[in-house]
Amino acid sequence: MIPFIQSTRNWIILAVLAIIWGSSFLLIKKGLIAFSPVQVACLRISLSCIAFLPFLHKRLLRVKAKQLLPIFGVALFGSGIPPFLFAYAQTHIDSGITGIINSLVPLWTLILGVLLFRVPFKWLKLAGVLIGLTGAALLIFFKHDGTFEGDFRYGIYVVMATICYGTSVNLLKFYLQEVDALVITLLAFMMIGPPSLAGLLFTDFFHQMAHHPFAWQSFGATLLLAFFGTAFALVLFNTLVQKTSALYGSTVTYLLPIVAVTLGTWDGETFGWMQFVGMGLILGGVYLINRPIGK
Repeated sequence: MIPFIQSTRNWIILAVLAIIWGSSFLLIKKGLIAFSPVQVACLRISLSCIAFLPFLHKRLLRVKAKQLLPIFGVALFGSGIPPFLFAYAQTHIDSGITGIINSLVPLWTLILGVLLFRVPFKWLKLAGVLIGLTGAALLIFFKHDGTFEGDFRYGIYVVMATICYGTSVNLLKFYLQEVDALVITLLAFMMIGPPSLAGLLFTDFFHQMAHHPFAWQSFGATLLLAFFGTAFALVLFNTLVQKTSALYGSTVTYLLPIVAVTLGTWDGETFGWMQFVGMGLILGGVYLINRPIGK
């Protein structure tokens, strides 16, 4: 493919992913109106699994046995654990703030890549990591007006989710480079979908659907989250990482906070100077870890 066309296509994919994933935090928020965090997460994963059923293909049989464990890792860390962490976090954190903290993904992609996957280390990138983590600390430990946040564990949930994503991105890049992106995503959801559906059935989900006045609105938000924010977006993202790099793929988080904050403001959320300072530090750190050495 012509380099210019390929580069343009990659940037278009990044923009689409930013819009989809930037909107996902608001959709989680709407899902939590009627459902518990466990129900939102299990429903999201179950619906995503169902969305992929029409695409089951004999190509799945071509996956080698040695590739199954990395695919399970991608399933667990990329799609299995984060939905629960985000849902619990957003019971106390605004969707826009969650979207900003989620920008830590490239930092953890680098940290875990250096520690576990033999990615070359550069001192300038360490500065980027420290700056980004400082921004995250401001968001987690302080409220929008600068006062101390007494209960910061919910922000930690988001950080844990970004660590999971960083692990998944590295597994994808270093062990699954030759596997079709759709096949990876299909197998991942075939692994985590049935347990999630079983977990959902053990909750009072159907009681909520029958009696909560906003159940169908929450179901619709979670449906959109599953079909577009999870299933469709993951195929795009896995394709992007395979064709570029783990860090390039994770830089979707440059644009994602802008979408999340814009939608959060539209939904009545308040953002103060502390949030914008934190976001600036995180994105500055991400810039440094992606900046070519020597420039």
